[in-house]
Amino acid sequence: MQNEYIERGINVQTQGVKGNGTLEDLQLMNNIITQAPPKSDIVIPNGNYSFIGGLAPLTDGKNLIGLGKPVLDFSKAPNGTTAIRINGKAQGIYNFVLKGNGYQDTNTIGLDITGDSIRTENVEIYNFQLGIDFAHDNTYILEFDRVRVHDTTVCVYADLFSRNAQNAGERIVFHDSGLFNSVWAVYANGNTLDMYFDNCFIDYCNEFFIFGEGTYYFNGTHLENSLTNPRRVWKANVDRFMTVNGGAVVGFTNCLFNLFQIHRIVNENSTLGTVTYNNCRAYFLASDGTHKNALSEQRVYVDIRSTSNEVYSPFISKNNHPSVVPAASFDKRQVDFNGKVSVDLLNSKLITTFDTPTTERTFMKVIF
Repeated sequence: MQNEYIERGINVQTQGVKGNGTLEDLQLMNNIITQAPPKSDIVIPNGNYSFIGGLAPLTDGKNLIGLGKPVLDFSKAPNGTTAIRINGKAQGIYNFVLKGNGYQDTNTIGLDITGDSIRTENVEIYNFQLGIDFAHDNTYILEFDRVRVHDTTVCVYADLFSRNAQNAGERIVFHDSGLFNSVWAVYANGNTLDMYFDNCFIDYCNEFFIFGEGTYYFNGTHLENSLTNPRRVWKANVDRFMTVNGGAVVGFTNCLFNLFQIHRIVNENSTLGTVTYNNCRAYFLASDGTHKNALSEQRVYVDIRSTSNEVYSPFISKNNHPSVVPAASFDKRQVDFNGKVSVDLLNSKLITTFDTPTTERTFMKVIF
């Protein structure tokens, strides 16, 4: 093996791996991984490979590469199995489907990462208790491109705090990826943690996010869930998208929220942390019983002789501070009014009352 053409990769099939679910086959596969030279590419041709245990850790800059998109099936592996473990620097896995043995109380992990500058590309992970776990010491600068994680207890586990992970959490980036059909999409906590989701989709989980300390930014991401749709096997079991604890800083830019039968985005009992929205739109169930559209920067018209105005919005929470700006503040042609704003958290609405009835039709901007 040492003399193989490393540039072309070490093909596990030519080394005799069959993926037939036997102990001998797993041992052969793991021998190939451990004996491969540093920085080599271990290549698995397209097909279905059954393994009765986890693969040996990828270390020393080794990459695991699928030709086509082979299925690595760990459904016959015992509870407690970690399918693929990476421990190193400047390496990754590419083009695979990872199938586990179940997401409920199996203590299984699809992809476990320790190290830095590690890339995961074109990988689907499902049917594990934890899809991706990187809550470890010295783990940072991780990139996930075109990754799909579903049918898990937690798609992405990053609770650095509970494990006291040190020197960890910097620059975790997801591109064009999806987290869906799970109990939680992301469970994360760590004051050094910063995660970025760019052009992703996050759909149909019991609850999307549990955020503690850390920074979490979403751009161009689609988030969709339903509370009562009987046609959905996976759906929300709480009237919200996420819970924010500690000092989490969460930002959404150019995002779309579809909240079918759901009133709010943030847990009404979340008191710490901040959540901001920029150029976002939401379709949601207002507390008056109707589904509405809301913008994170919304122009709201005020009729003549009005004494108050109500704005329903799922963006309302204890974690942001909406601004209500009369039109006269930026357009002197508009009639001025002195509004007093109150927040009804239970019903997710803003109520603006005017000292005197408006003398003509005008508008105000509501900014979250």
